[in-house]
Amino acid sequence: MGRPSRFVEHGYDVVVAAEDAAIERAAGDLRRDGGRIRVAAGKIIPNRLKAEQHRKMAEPGSGD
Repeated sequence: MGRPSRFVEHGYDVVVAAEDAAIERAAGDLRRDGGRIRVAAGKIIPNRLKAEQHRKMAEPGSGD
């Protein structure tokens, strides 16, 4: 029974490592493309909505 459990453990480790790598790639893509997305959104979103969102983010305690 020891052998199959090691096989399952190894398979699990491989899946977790692949998921971690995929998450890291996605985060890198988001960091790289995030600036372009914010610029594009800034051209589309009305100033009133941008100001409201900024106000919410700047409230005391909003960063906790």
